[in-house]
Amino acid sequence: MRIPMLSRSLQDITAATHAKVRVAALSYRGYWTSRGRPGQKGIELDAQAFLQWARTSYPKARTLVWGQSLGAGIALRAIAQAFERGQFENRICGIILETPFVSLRRMLVALYPQRWLPYRHLWPFLMSSWDSEVSLRTIASSNDCRPRLLLLPAAEDEVVPTEEVTHLQAVCEEVRLRYEREDVLHSFHNDASSKNQGRRCIANFVRSSVNDGVVRCPHPSRESCEQPS
Repeated sequence: MRIPMLSRSLQDITAATHAKVRVAALSYRGYWTSRGRPGQKGIELDAQAFLQWARTSYPKARTLVWGQSLGAGIALRAIAQAFERGQFENRICGIILETPFVSLRRMLVALYPQRWLPYRHLWPFLMSSWDSEVSLRTIASSNDCRPRLLLLPAAEDEVVPTEEVTHLQAVCEEVRLRYEREDVLHSFHNDASSKNQGRRCIANFVRSSVNDGVVRCPHPSRESCEQPS
């Protein structure tokens, strides 16, 4: 479903950076044509293998990692694990977190806020956690060359409350990770990056990350990220 969107984003990114850009998408076990059953431990192994493949296939390339929704948590976890092992230092220059949430535990409460429902109390039985706050703290403490982050929530997200990305933003500020935030107007959970505003912001973020420049989004409701002069 996201392949056409990635194609359009690649066109915008190439036009903005004037550089050769390759997009590689991971099909986790149990998804698309990959065999096996999905679970956090298995997906973590898949993500690490994917990063290692990128590292060996493009040894001189700078790398940006992009995850959407649950994929944002997977991306952060993969980078945190790689940094803990001393891998990819100075290679990962940017992380795009599209419609992210903090953890599955918090999403249980967000999706089932009624106290009389049992679901919010069942988090100890979750087989996966995908705790992005823990991953952000690990990234901040494991590597002196910290990648820049783009927080890209959907302004009309019907799944993830805005409090989730605001919490991640507060964590970034606390651990001093460089970040930008752009709330994509008139977008829902699965189309933030396909809107013109989201596409422009992603393209500008990639360009500035690759060039190690700075692109600021001074206000979350701005129409697009500003390009540096």
